[in-house]
Amino acid sequence: RGTSRAKFANSPEHRGTRTQRDDPTNQQIKCLPVVPELYCTDAEVTKRFYMDVFGFTIKYERPEEGFVFFTRDGAEIMIDEIPKTKEGKEKRAWLKGKEELEPGAFGKGINWQWDVSNIDELFKKVQAVEPSAVFMDMETASYRAGDTQVVQKQFIATDPDGYLFRFCEKVN
Repeated sequence: RGTSRAKFANSPEHRGTRTQRDDPTNQQIKCLPVVPELYCTDAEVTKRFYMDVFGFTIKYERPEEGFVFFTRDGAEIMIDEIPKTKEGKEKRAWLKGKEELEPGAFGKGINWQWDVSNIDELFKKVQAVEPSAVFMDMETASYRAGDTQVVQKQFIATDPDGYLFRFCEKVN
C-alpha cells in the first residue's frame, strides 16, 4: 500500500513539484522534497510572527483556509490554522488524538533546525521584536558528523504555538 504511493511521490515527473489548484496562472510551484506543515491556532498571528520575528517570506498563501507557505534561506515550511469550522463545516485536521488546541500545545518533543545566513542579525531581531521567544541563547556548539567536527553558532526560539526553531550558521 505505502510502496505505490512512495514510488509515485518519488517519480522524476512528480518529485519536488506541486500544482496549486487555485493559482490563477495554473503554474507548477517547485517545492523541496520534504516540507513540514505545522498546525497553528491563529494563522494571522503566526504569519506575522514568522515574517516579523523570524524573517520568513511568503511563497504563497490561502487566507480563506488559514494556510501559509513560507521560505527563508532555501528552507520551506507551511502553517495551517485549525479552526473548529470552515465555511460552517468541520475542517479536516490530521490529528491522532484529542490534543489541546491552544497556543503552546504543539511542537512537543521536536525542534526544527534551520540553517540561516547572518545568524547574529537574526538573533538581535528576535531579541528586539519578541524577547520572550528566545528559548536558548546564542551559543557556539561542536558536533561530530561522520569523521569531521562541525562547529556552528545556534540559538533556539519558540513560536506562538510552542514549536522550537533552532537557527544555525556554520562557523567552519
